[in-house]
Amino acid sequence: MDLTDRLIDHDTWMTRRLLERARELSDEQLDTPLGVFKAPLPFDPSEDTFRAAVVRMIYTKEVWNAAVAGRVLPDGDNSPNGLLARLSSAFREFAAIVRSVRDEGRWDD
Repeated sequence: MDLTDRLIDHDTWMTRRLLERARELSDEQLDTPLGVFKAPLPFDPSEDTFRAAVVRMIYTKEVWNAAVAGRVLPDGDNSPNGLLARLSSAFREFAAIVRSVRDEGRWDD
């Protein structure tokens, strides 16, 4: 296992753990402003709730996957269970893309 594998696998593992714990929270708790993050760029959405932060973790992978595959972004379920399902799909595809780039030595493409 190299560093690429460790980074991808840790990202997936940690995000999954966060979402598994999120199932214990109410919608109100998931959507309560945290008061710790303000978007640094005026066009970038705020991730000032727990739900918004974990949605962004998954959404960014979905964006990369769609861009590489030339697809339109799918609509997503933002409930904890829906996010877990999206995580499984998006992170698996993203990991395959990254490992392909690594294995083929295409980091500069």
